[in-house]
Amino acid sequence: MKKTAIRFLIGALALGMLTGCGKKEEEKITAGVVQRMEEEPEEEEKEKKDQKPAQKEDEEASEGSILDDAEVLEDGSESEDQNGPTVGIAIGGFRVQVPGEYGYFIDDTRGPIVYRDDLFVLMFLVRDGSYDEKIKEPDALMKGAKDSGGTITKEIEEITIDGKPYAYFTYSNEENDFIVVYTAAADSDKRLCAQILIKSDEVSDKEILERWAAMASTAEETGEPDTTQEDLDELRRISYIGEQKEESTLEYDGVTVAFKVEPGFYSTYEDADEIWTMESFLDSGLDVDISCYLKPDTYGEGAEHYIQIEADNTRDDNAVVSSVKVADHTFFYIEERYTSDGDEFQRIEAACDIGDGYIYQISLCAIDYEKELHLDDIKTFLSVKEK
Repeated sequence: MKKTAIRFLIGALALGMLTGCGKKEEEKITAGVVQRMEEEPEEEEKEKKDQKPAQKEDEEASEGSILDDAEVLEDGSESEDQNGPTVGIAIGGFRVQVPGEYGYFIDDTRGPIVYRDDLFVLMFLVRDGSYDEKIKEPDALMKGAKDSGGTITKEIEEITIDGKPYAYFTYSNEENDFIVVYTAAADSDKRLCAQILIKSDEVSDKEILERWAAMASTAEETGEPDTTQEDLDELRRISYIGEQKEESTLEYDGVTVAFKVEPGFYSTYEDADEIWTMESFLDSGLDVDISCYLKPDTYGEGAEHYIQIEADNTRDDNAVVSSVKVADHTFFYIEERYTSDGDEFQRIEAACDIGDGYIYQISLCAIDYEKELHLDDIKTFLSVKEK
């Protein structure tokens, strides 16, 4: 994830113990600046010296804050993460959908962090105790912010967004402005809590609350464990490269085939029309593209004749049609290599007959790939069966 100098401004966010939306009581709030990204040792030592003594927790506010801090992107530059896919982040037995317009990552100790450079930084989690019960004691929900030195700028208020109730208040601390908001976690006896550092004077509380509500309203109970940073990295990889599969299927005109997928290849595209049904795959290095097709035998002369036509149309007109038997199917294929405009191309075309009048075809294309490829390198794709 490309972010520059992510800093947790714990002193600025010394929220104390925000009762009703908090961490375990053994956690303490540390003032000062903690550098999350790697720095030179001398800078790390300097920051340690600059840190202030830890603040003591109020024993009555034992649940703690959902945030001991907030995150600020130092230079405000846009992260590539803020143009990614919508992801489902699981936390505390619930999954929340976060749109791709936001950046997001999992902090090791603080959980999910969602941000948009020009709007806000947000942390959220799930807490035991129903929303309906906690809202009966609104003053208790603000106590931690007050005890930590924060100034309440708007007393807690309950509002409705798209038919769902939310309770929120705002406060300031060390020249930073915050929103703390609570709502029911789906239809459970737990609540979803968020603490938001506002990063723009031009954005209204209403807009920020509506943006958070759009995420919170997607919360669904799940038996999945909490999402980790490794999980998010895999989701990003899938969104940009494709879904990793062990097997896939193609269906055309009532005929269905299942085929194995070569390890290291990811599904990137599917299409179906009157000519064929196809699925494309890309290797993790983005070098080798493979497309698998199920289509009618328009020539009526079988897969061998089809591959012979491919051979007759190669660059050197000398490609030899070879064959290999895989389980119950005989594949006919050609391998071609040529140079065009300074690029080295490799191409493989393979096909076998399917049922009465259909062809399963595999097309490989690689450009400037360091390894010389042969059909045996993608033999897993030849494991096909009619269903």
